[in-house]
Amino acid sequence: MVEKSSQDGERKGALVSQYRMNNPTYNKRPTQSLFIHHGRDFNRIKREGKRVVTLFFTAMIAPAPTQRGRVGIVVGRRLGKAVLRNRAKRIFRELVRSHCRVVPPKKDCIVFPRQASLTVKHQTLVDTWTKTLIHEEV
Repeated sequence: MVEKSSQDGERKGALVSQYRMNNPTYNKRPTQSLFIHHGRDFNRIKREGKRVVTLFFTAMIAPAPTQRGRVGIVVGRRLGKAVLRNRAKRIFRELVRSHCRVVPPKKDCIVFPRQASLTVKHQTLVDTWTKTLIHEEV
């Protein structure tokens, strides 16, 4: 049986915490602020938001209390089994991360993916996403 020395683990932990201390802008998850996490925010957007329907998703857009625009992804059981729901969430999370500059500032958005978004080409989904958010920003 091979034993690892605890010295290696301690050294690695010290380097990581030293990096964090020396870099005040270090953020473990830089895209975390792009997404809506709290139920109260989802409820506010559903209550105050404007609905936009496309072939691939439905979006609700409302004014945000923060300076930066955020996106929430809601996938219900109507979409399908858990594998399909998780895939839809992954697709839209990546869409938000890769095109975060398209999300209008001072706007919160909830996205409800549709089944068509699972089979469409990624570029078509990107084009629809971009057009929808740019149109709603004006």
